Amino acid sequence: SLLSVINILLIVALIFKLLNLISIKQTFQDYNDTPFMDLFVLRKLYNSIEGNKKAEMSIHLSLKIIFIR
Repeated sequence: SLLSVINILLIVALIFKLLNLISIKQTFQDYNDTPFMDLFVLRKLYNSIEGNKKAEMSIHLSLKIIFIR
């Protein structure tokens, strides 16, 4: 049913969000000892933050649909 599909999407989005947060934290830890941030690191951070936003949007959407029903 629709609700079980939404629940699966919600879990996937939450896992995705968690992975992005871990990636952001890891990136900062990896480059803590270097005095400058190179383009690669900034790109990695940007991708993680963007991925995080997408995950959050799908979480909000899923919750909205669950509460509407």
